[in-house]
Amino acid sequence: VPLFERAVCLSSLCKDITSCCCTVPPVTNYEPVKPDLAAVPVESKLIERLRKSGVREGGWWTPTDCKPERSLAIIIPFRKREVHLLIFVQYMHEYLQRQKLAHTIYIVDQVDDLPFNRAMLFNVGYKEAMAERQYTCMAFHDVDNIPVDPMLSYRCDDTPIHMSSRTDKWNWGLAYSSFVGGVTKQQPSQVAAMNGFANRFWGWGGEDDDILFRWRKFKYGLNRPHFPLGRYATVKRDHFQSSQPNPGRFRELARSAQLQATDGLSNLKYSLVEKRKHALYTRLMVKLQK
Repeated sequence: VPLFERAVCLSSLCKDITSCCCTVPPVTNYEPVKPDLAAVPVESKLIERLRKSGVREGGWWTPTDCKPERSLAIIIPFRKREVHLLIFVQYMHEYLQRQKLAHTIYIVDQVDDLPFNRAMLFNVGYKEAMAERQYTCMAFHDVDNIPVDPMLSYRCDDTPIHMSSRTDKWNWGLAYSSFVGGVTKQQPSQVAAMNGFANRFWGWGGEDDDILFRWRKFKYGLNRPHFPLGRYATVKRDHFQSSQPNPGRFRELARSAQLQATDGLSNLKYSLVEKRKHALYTRLMVKLQK
């Protein structure tokens, strides 16, 4: 929202509720919800329900009873997790609607035969999403991570945030103290400043540690939600192993300082096979290039 419009919508000058800025109810309930992550929704019924709530083609939703100040793109690196995807969109659209947060869900689907490259798919999602709309925030999100805190905010802060700081996978803790895997959020300008994410991590592991290196290089630090927020449940059924551990990840991490400026958005190479506007999300089918 431009500064003048924001001044109006935050003041008594707004003439009706639709011209007033959206406000988020304060957090009063810290008890986690218990989503049923074993049940797979029927896609046709899910589409019908979410359309009634205002979700538009491509997975875009915006509140109609107030003027949203911010907008969010959720970027999901993806390969053969269709069951997880249905469960994810079922919960996330309604979760973000409760926060009055305009948003789109982007599925960045790696359709080539190369090893899975999570961070490179983040770069693709960032580039394609920003070409569609000037989002104010981006959440880089694994598809099997579901927030269970009622009001864990998905609005961006002044610094990047590691959102999934307490997951059931790690007994409601972290894999290790500097772990930033799972879910992060940050402003698009911060993503651009740090040259996005590393493209050289093929297979499982290493790319999230490189993300933390980039955050620290730009003095963003390691920030997480205030306790007890940051709890995420993991979808455990129908788990497709998208990649094997990358045996060279530690060698590549040793080169992070050397390559940060040249490995990322600046050398990103991919081909967009198809952009498909699904009723509940935008699917970007891509082939990555080494």
